[in-house]
Amino acid sequence: MVKIAEIQDNRIKSEYGRHSIFKLVRQYLSCIANACLTACFKQAFLLSITFEPNDI
Repeated sequence: MVKIAEIQDNRIKSEYGRHSIFKLVRQYLSCIANACLTACFKQAFLLSITFEPNDI
């Protein structure tokens, strides 16, 4: 009976560990994505400022 409980406990721990790693990776990726988007928007904004529609 104790062995079964131990196995279940280990399974829960490994699931939780995997879950927290996924969470970290997801946070990291979303952070990179946000940084890329911000850079793209800044670049587009700067381009829209430097090139006025009248210049084209």
